[in-house]
Amino acid sequence: MKYMILICLICFAGLSQAQDKISKKAVKAFEEGKRYFLLNDLKTALPLLEKAIKIQPDFTQANIFLAQAYERTGRLEEALDLYIKVGNDEPSVKFKSDFSAGKLHHQLGNFEEAALSFENYISFDRLSDKQRADGKRRLKNAQFAKEAIKNPVDFDPVNLGPEINSDQMEYFPSLSADESVIVFTRRKGVGQSDNEDFYISAKKENWKIAKNFERLNTKNNEGAQSVASDGNSVFFAAKDRKDGYGNFDIWMSTRTKTGWSVPVNLGAGVNTAGWESQPSISADGKTLVFVSKRQEGTGENDIYVSEFKNGKWQKAELIDGEINTPYNEESPFLHHDGETLYFSSKGHIGMGGADLFISRKDKNGKWSKPENLGYPINSVKDEVSLTVSALGENAYFASNREDGFGKEDIYKFKLPEIIKPKPITYFKGIVKDAISKKPLDASIQLMDLSNGETVERTTANINDGSFLSTLKADKEYACNVSKTGYLFHSENFTFKTNPEGKPYEIEIFLEPIKVKIASVESAKEEIKVGTKVVLNNIFFDSGKFDLLPASQAELNRLVELLNENPDLKIQINGHTDDVGSESDNQQLSEKRASSVVKFLSSKGINPNRLSFKGYGESQPIADNTSVEGKRLNRRTEFEVVK
Repeated sequence: MKYMILICLICFAGLSQAQDKISKKAVKAFEEGKRYFLLNDLKTALPLLEKAIKIQPDFTQANIFLAQAYERTGRLEEALDLYIKVGNDEPSVKFKSDFSAGKLHHQLGNFEEAALSFENYISFDRLSDKQRADGKRRLKNAQFAKEAIKNPVDFDPVNLGPEINSDQMEYFPSLSADESVIVFTRRKGVGQSDNEDFYISAKKENWKIAKNFERLNTKNNEGAQSVASDGNSVFFAAKDRKDGYGNFDIWMSTRTKTGWSVPVNLGAGVNTAGWESQPSISADGKTLVFVSKRQEGTGENDIYVSEFKNGKWQKAELIDGEINTPYNEESPFLHHDGETLYFSSKGHIGMGGADLFISRKDKNGKWSKPENLGYPINSVKDEVSLTVSALGENAYFASNREDGFGKEDIYKFKLPEIIKPKPITYFKGIVKDAISKKPLDASIQLMDLSNGETVERTTANINDGSFLSTLKADKEYACNVSKTGYLFHSENFTFKTNPEGKPYEIEIFLEPIKVKIASVESAKEEIKVGTKVVLNNIFFDSGKFDLLPASQAELNRLVELLNENPDLKIQINGHTDDVGSESDNQQLSEKRASSVVKFLSSKGINPNRLSFKGYGESQPIADNTSVEGKRLNRRTEFEVVK
């Protein structure tokens, strides 16, 4: 409010009107009304200021203060009329009244009138460079808004319901990649000093009633947060914590067997003695974007980036490209594709307030010029805190729309095609012991089959064995799931057979290498003989038996397994589909199995522990009449023989 009063005094500074020409009764009412106005007691100030101009309609100062009072109490049309009147009555302040009238026209949706007011304003020859630049920006906003409402984008927001929203303020939503976990901020009150806490909810068919995220909350404020793609860690902003660097810092907590861990400060690479907030973590957990206000910035709040390397977060840098402006940039959201950034800004041309924008990273790693998400996603009000689902279909945001449950609610809407991120999907699963069916905290390794590079390593959650990894389009992946004491499991994924981006969901049962066998003498552990494991990431060209480079990662994992278990002996089994003659397929399967054995031997595995056998087309596991069935039948597996 102090800021608004200051604007009032600055905008019309230097205005003088001889009070000896004004009725003493009007002056008395004005002076009293002005005093209450400056004390922010508008209820008392309004009738006094109205009394002053009723007595003396041309009392310019009274009209200005009354216009300000109307504006601050939401009576925008009455305020607008008074600003126009002041400009007509006092030519010396017309450029100032044009500015104020332009702002109100814009807020009321009168974009043509707003543009005309700002054109008049910037034509005044005694404006400072800063004033003229601000006027030109506002003029462009009015012109943009005028055209935007003629070409609306699809927008039909749906309230997430009473399980998430309350009679308080809910905002800054963040979700796991499969949209099954949501964390958001709830403020009890409307003032900046009112307490903010995190709340969390999970969903199967419907959202459960959100609960206080007690492990993360304190008596001080908690700000915005970002849920990792698998839902097992949270990056968040919190104020004045022990071991912090300053005002608001960014922290991290992970889900463990006993609950959420004690939050850890991200360190000096990210945090300073100033203000850091509104984090967004990349799908691979290696890139963090956030908002901070620093001396090296471009103006007010800017967006920064930090990379996780060598076990720590590196010194944050201003995000490149044309993202940051001299005005506020807020609530960045780095999509799971790693190449699409959504954020809020008052500095880029838009509907007038803080608008939502999108920027895409090019092949050289540079962010493109931001594009406005369009009307009515953006309005003349401030739009912030947008989150987009991993699949790119849904967007979540906070709004104080009239159909809400309280002061501000969280909504979901279908994202228009033109502003969707790059298509990705996710690989989601649960790992269990094949015998006991208990969850396992197995290691999951995802590799890019085109170059054999590991793109992600994660661990299944110890509580339920769950894991989730995101996958980009136009790529083929190999996945290896392993745990000491168990035979590993492999999968591969490709968008070539999944053009719709449908998520991959799987339940994986790892076979223990040793199982308890009851004997006459005692219970003992023995190797489980006869177990077969399909090596899904062993590749050959059609009709050939030379191992392709993409097979290296899978074969190396098999070497590790054999080295970890020196008593283990295996047989490599080769299988084909029914294309070609039986004799040709038999020979091909034997040669392929032999190629695997030769590779293992070349890596130091004792040949006495290895054998191979070809089965040709004699043991299909799927129907050979379909492409997918033939693919499944062309397989290499290893079998435990001792």
